[in-house]
Parts: sequence; C-alpha cells; structure tokens
Amino acid sequence: MSYPLALLFIFTALFFTVILFTAVRSYRHRRLLKTLKTMPFPNPWRAYLEKTLHYPRLTSDQKTRIERSILIFIHMKT
Repeated sequence: MSYPLALLFIFTALFFTVILFTAVRSYRHRRLLKTLKTMPFPNPWRAYLEKTLHYPRLTSDQKTRIERSILIFIHMKT
C-alpha cells in the first residue's frame, strides 16, 4: 500500500468514526429529552418551588415549562 493511499484510508476511517460518534451522541440526547418530557416532576421538588417567591404566581403552563426545564437541567448537568 502506498503512503498516500494509507493516509487516505486513515483519514477516511477517522471521518467515519467522528460521524458515527456524533450520530450516536445525538440519538442518546434526543432519547433522554423524550424520556424527560414524560417523567413526572417529583412532589418534594414542587413543594420546595411553592415556597419560592415567584413560582406560586405563575400560570399552570408556565409552571409546567419551569418544571420541565429543571428536570432537563438536573439530568443533563454532569
């Protein structure tokens, strides 16, 4: 095998490895978000939020959005 052909083979393998890694990571991220959308918000956390200043003033839609955002933040943060 000639040197240029070997380099081409190495860079092609690296390219496809990066593409595969990106695709798997994206799939896992989407699957986690889908799971978090159906996950119930823990009642102790909601009780804590009820004690804050602004949460009780929110509409039910806004409360749901805040709760989803909290779940996503907690589960995505390392």
